Amino acid sequence: MSNSATFWAAKSNDVKSSPASAQVADRLSARVTPKPNGMLLKGTTNGVKKSNWADSDDEDDFTASFNLSGRVKELEKNVTARDARITELTVAGQDKDARITELESALEGQKQSLSALQNAADAASVQVEGLQQEKHKKLLYVEKLVAEVDEKDRRITALETEVDEQYAKIAELGAEDRSTQASSHSLAPATEPATTPAKVEAEHELTETNEDAASGGQTAVKPSATDTNTPVSPSAKVARSEAAGPAANLSAFPVFATPTTVKHAAPPPPAPKLKMPVDLSMFAKKPATKIVTPKKKLETTSHEAAKDGPAPIIDPTSDIRTKRREERVLFANGPKVQVKLGDKLLATLPRYILMHTSHKAFRYFTDRPDANTFVLPAGSIDEHAAKAHLEWMKEMTYQGRVYSVTLHSDEKFDDKNLQICRAARVLGLNNMYVGHFTKIFCDRIRSNTASYEFLNKIATLAYPENDPLYDCLANNLANLHARNASKNPAEFETLLNKHTTLKARVEKIEERIRRKQEGAKAPKAPNVVHVGKKL
Repeated sequence: MSNSATFWAAKSNDVKSSPASAQVADRLSARVTPKPNGMLLKGTTNGVKKSNWADSDDEDDFTASFNLSGRVKELEKNVTARDARITELTVAGQDKDARITELESALEGQKQSLSALQNAADAASVQVEGLQQEKHKKLLYVEKLVAEVDEKDRRITALETEVDEQYAKIAELGAEDRSTQASSHSLAPATEPATTPAKVEAEHELTETNEDAASGGQTAVKPSATDTNTPVSPSAKVARSEAAGPAANLSAFPVFATPTTVKHAAPPPPAPKLKMPVDLSMFAKKPATKIVTPKKKLETTSHEAAKDGPAPIIDPTSDIRTKRREERVLFANGPKVQVKLGDKLLATLPRYILMHTSHKAFRYFTDRPDANTFVLPAGSIDEHAAKAHLEWMKEMTYQGRVYSVTLHSDEKFDDKNLQICRAARVLGLNNMYVGHFTKIFCDRIRSNTASYEFLNKIATLAYPENDPLYDCLANNLANLHARNASKNPAEFETLLNKHTTLKARVEKIEERIRRKQEGAKAPKAPNVVHVGKKL
């Protein structure tokens, strides 16, 4: 082969080595042969030559120059320390696993306790809801009964008035009857009846008939058309027989009413007309007449109260409804005062009852003893609602029973009911007289089912100066906001933004709640259950 191209073209399978390969092999063998060195440790190789993989002769010398005993001891110490640390950490990990297990057990127990408490709270909530519904039904029933009792009282009052009128009429008629009987007394002697010829003849015939009957002869009765005074039984009338013979006894036969058997009697004479023995008209005097004073009608109002009558003990803190009727009647005495709404007259009522039921009126008339008018700001209250309270005050001075101003049970009358509540606040009625108002509406507020319109009406018609209903609304809204329990947060914010006074009061209550909670947490740390070893 002359060149490489012809070599590869010939496709020869024989590969011949280069002449220089032998020289390279000799050179490598010379390099592999180690030099004798007394510092190297020769181990037993069983006749096998050990290969040296060092890159150069200097590396073997550098490695052999190290003293390995100190480093090994240091590493052994490090390994021992690490083993001890690993053992310590393993024990600590086991302790922590045990602690975690204990905490998980405690957490599971607390979860079970919370579940039991939650179930108890849910059951209590359901029971409270049922009790509230039952209470509401009973309240409606009580209001219905109160309305029926009021209606019966009005009916009784009307009937008593009617009975008094009838008594007055009876007394008047009795007096007239007695005067008539006194004037009809007869001064002349009674006249004896005159004896008429017809009557004399009838008596003579009757005498003859009796004599014939006594002698045993025939019984003969001569009928007389003029016998009007002597009664004769039809069975005793026997017709005179023209033929001789015994008389027939006809008493066993029935007697029918005929024109001949019916008694004909003259009508009684008219009663004599009495005349005075002296004609008083001759003396230009009229006959004296007895003046009959009818029984005075019992009034159902306090119009007859004495202006200078005894004054009652006025104590605004005492409930007028706890007093007897004899004590309440005294409040109708004394001067009358006018209650005005601006320039409009609402009512005129006794001063004592107004001062006893209204703390505002008590202070006003105490400072002004000569005042006779109690004026309220114009437009501050509804006219009809104010009249309802004033009429109730007057009725407490004469009614036999006591009662309170009632509200309408249907929710469609919320406007009227809230107007009555506001009128009570503005008039200054003591809270004990309108406590049932607050209870009814507060129950609706706390139930969290009241509509936005109802809450808005309460805030609009509130009397912040003294309004427990307004305070109830503010407290409930503050609690809902603090617990994030509001069902309609948008309506909540709208209500507060619309009524700035209510918003300020709610924020003040929330701040007080927050300070109270922080003060309760400060004295002691949270209650955490620690079991076993502390971490």
